[in-house]
Amino acid sequence: MKDYYAILGVHKQASEVEIKRAFRRLAVQFHPDKNPDPSAEQQFKEINEAYEVLSDSTAKALYDARMSDPFAGSIPMQPRPPAHRDPAYRKRRPNYKVKTERERMFELMAAYLPLANKVVYITFALCLVLVVDFILPPRELIATIIEADSEKAFNGRNTEAWWLIKTNRGEEVRIPYQYANHFEAGSAVYIVNSLILHVPFRVASATKQIGITKSIYGTFSFAPLSLLATSCFGILHRKRIDYGFNAGVISFMLLILTGVIYTMIHL
Repeated sequence: MKDYYAILGVHKQASEVEIKRAFRRLAVQFHPDKNPDPSAEQQFKEINEAYEVLSDSTAKALYDARMSDPFAGSIPMQPRPPAHRDPAYRKRRPNYKVKTERERMFELMAAYLPLANKVVYITFALCLVLVVDFILPPRELIATIIEADSEKAFNGRNTEAWWLIKTNRGEEVRIPYQYANHFEAGSAVYIVNSLILHVPFRVASATKQIGITKSIYGTFSFAPLSLLATSCFGILHRKRIDYGFNAGVISFMLLILTGVIYTMIHL
């Protein structure tokens, strides 16, 4: 049995670095291209054979077992195949890249970007309806109050009192409670509201005229204005994954907020 340690000129406790250093030194010394001695080729083959075994931890362990125990001769030796001289022929290990949390989030946004763009277009269309409803000539009508009653609304820790009037034309208007005596059941009322959504702008009786400020076009106009700005931003950046997706999410939230405000005030 060949003594690979003796062939490389290292001791049995030699480290991987020492084995590699000895192999390189002997490979240069006995390479057939550099050593004209006829026996150099055979020595070079033995050096390669020794290095292939001792540089592989599994093969080296099997070899050491056979060297220390004569009865272990039946253990098969399977040295690794020599690497091809051309690096292009060497088998590459697959490069598994672990994705970061930001990369996974970016992929998720890219998958839902088309849905976010649809939300942006829908909210922009609704904003256009609000704009057209606001700029069109208002709707004016004269009606009779058929029912009037107080109504309470909670505003944080405080409670607000409102006077709700209902007319024979199907209109409902909330005005501050202090003007209740000017808008009693059976009296006539003059109402000016928007043409499409019937959002009240002002109401008047024979003795009092009031501007309605608590509306989607008044105190709460910040909601549709924010919705319009966000949807315009989303349309301009609809091809940007991060901007487009975030604009869609914000537009959806503002759309819900605007709907809640409109429902609470005008319905």
